[in-house]
Amino acid sequence: MNIGRQDINATIPHRYPFLFIDRVIELEPGVRAAGLMNITADSPFAGMGKAGCFPQLLLIEALAQLGAVAGAAGVKAGCAGPGYLAAMTDVKFGRRPVVGDSILLVAEHRAKMGQLVMFNATAEIDGEAAAEATLTFSLPGAIR
Repeated sequence: MNIGRQDINATIPHRYPFLFIDRVIELEPGVRAAGLMNITADSPFAGMGKAGCFPQLLLIEALAQLGAVAGAAGVKAGCAGPGYLAAMTDVKFGRRPVVGDSILLVAEHRAKMGQLVMFNATAEIDGEAAAEATLTFSLPGAIR
């Protein structure tokens, strides 16, 4: 499976320069998603973080965008209303991303209570942890 920007744009409202997911490479609706984010020299955020790195907090935004794609794919057809990021907990940072890095983003379903859906999310660069967090979304009509 390879979901590009056009399909991502149909799922979440984010657009350039604040859309960080380049591709979704795995998607099990409401359960799991994996995607890629590439740090390019022409990114408006490249070199803005500590020591000229890509800002680590934006990795959490990228993970939230991927979680929203995974969660939205698991919503009942015809359910109205957008989803929202409700909470981020257990946030940890590791390797700092720099220009040229390709980051593997993964969001996996953890729990559901009513309209609240929780995902464990990780970002890795060459197998090394860059960020991780537990993300909770409010998703009307969430199935799982």
